[in-house]
Amino acid sequence: MNIKQKLVQIVKESLGKTVELSEPKDPKLGDYSTSIAFTLAKEKSPKDLATKLVSKIKVDPKFVERIEIGGAGFINFWLNRDFIYNFLFGILKEGTKFGSSSIGAGKRVLVEFVSANPTGPLNVANGRAAAIGGSIVRILNFTGYEVDSEYYVDDYGRQIDLLEESIKARYQELEGEKVKFPEDGYKGKYIKDIARELRISKSREFRKYGIQRIVDSQHNTLKRFGVEFGNWVYESAIRKSGSPQRVIEKIKKLTYKKDGALWLKTTKFGDEKDKVLIKSSGEFTYVVPDIAYHLNKFDRGYEWLIDLLGPDHLAHIPELKTGISICNYPQDKLKVLIVQWVTLLKGKEKIGMSKRKGEFVTLDELIDEVGRDVARFFFLTRKCESHLDFDIELAKRESKENPVYYIQYACARISSILRFAETQGIKTKFPNLSLLSRQEELLLMRKLIHFPEIVELASTELTPHYISFYLIELAALFHNFYEKHKVVSDDSELTQARLILVSAVRQVISNALSLIGIKAPEKM
Repeated sequence: MNIKQKLVQIVKESLGKTVELSEPKDPKLGDYSTSIAFTLAKEKSPKDLATKLVSKIKVDPKFVERIEIGGAGFINFWLNRDFIYNFLFGILKEGTKFGSSSIGAGKRVLVEFVSANPTGPLNVANGRAAAIGGSIVRILNFTGYEVDSEYYVDDYGRQIDLLEESIKARYQELEGEKVKFPEDGYKGKYIKDIARELRISKSREFRKYGIQRIVDSQHNTLKRFGVEFGNWVYESAIRKSGSPQRVIEKIKKLTYKKDGALWLKTTKFGDEKDKVLIKSSGEFTYVVPDIAYHLNKFDRGYEWLIDLLGPDHLAHIPELKTGISICNYPQDKLKVLIVQWVTLLKGKEKIGMSKRKGEFVTLDELIDEVGRDVARFFFLTRKCESHLDFDIELAKRESKENPVYYIQYACARISSILRFAETQGIKTKFPNLSLLSRQEELLLMRKLIHFPEIVELASTELTPHYISFYLIELAALFHNFYEKHKVVSDDSELTQARLILVSAVRQVISNALSLIGIKAPEKM
């Protein structure tokens, strides 16, 4: 149940105007607040207008206990205490479904992410895309969408040629031949490993085996990272299907030939300059099979496409959307998220990365170093469009400075409390929740109420980091409560009430962690 939406609807019906509600930073200012008086005030003061508006708001006192004017004209709402208490029971009744919704209404969505070139192991930047994309899939499914995930294998072009040449050169070296290694070839140890495997099997399928070997490795890494894809689509298959040629046929009226190449008039659609579709060599440019691939997604019945791409693809987005539109497909149904790079730090020292030189930290190495859950959480602490500094030393600390440790420790601590209560034979059949009146208890309950809103916000804005920050705040409130109050005490009634409270806290933390693919441990 989204309390915020319910209150927005009530205020809208009372005032005839849509309002925006927010959670005040200071809990003394209520559970929700709106600045609508500042927006509507013209000649009148916001405070005077707020007074008139409050007099018009009709709300059930069993839902909203009081409405007051704060500061220069903010309207603040306090939820009824009994309503809050009953909400706790609702959390436990809904269990793992608490926070879910049907806002997606079964809409079919395809999320494509990671899609790294099959030229080497996945690196930390790929890991960030995997954490974000995997969390978006979970969040959208939790909010009523029908979501599939997809990995696009770019197994065509110059980079794949270089992969083949690199493996061949290492193979020849193992055969005792003196060869010149490709200038821009891939120099990582994994190339030598692939060459050695080919030599043992007496195969010279450098290209085919190299691609499949790396794709299998990427699949295993992602599975280890808690991310699995429903579909793996190969660019070579898209090209062989004839789809790129059909794209050319569909848009040929907006093309022209120049210098032996075929150009698309993208300037007609706001682009700075026209784009080449077919080079003078007869080869398609990258955009043609990519347009064909996205049309294929729509043809499979998906109503909304979400792509997570690296910043090096930024310039490619307008021509892709233009091509989709020209082919009479809904380009507005394609949402592209740019996942910025990651800088790895060890304290203040930056760790350099170059796949070509073979000098980079793989995602597997990062998981080995800090653990899957910690890596995922750190990747989800900023918006995907923002650059991320990943401090390995901080990620390894088992203290409250490390947010994921602090959150998981809250889970484990509550589980320990519940196990202890069970050994003491404590039952919570008829708890008197009105005993939960301490400030720390009220702050916890009010934070729990906001969870469905956070989930919906993360879903509509495709921003999993909202879940991460909510978890940090909730864990901090719990630890503060725990340090000041005993859950199991000589006061039987208060004990039962607090057991309900901490059970609800654990359920919400568990649900939130599940949405970002992280475990909620019972012991640590």
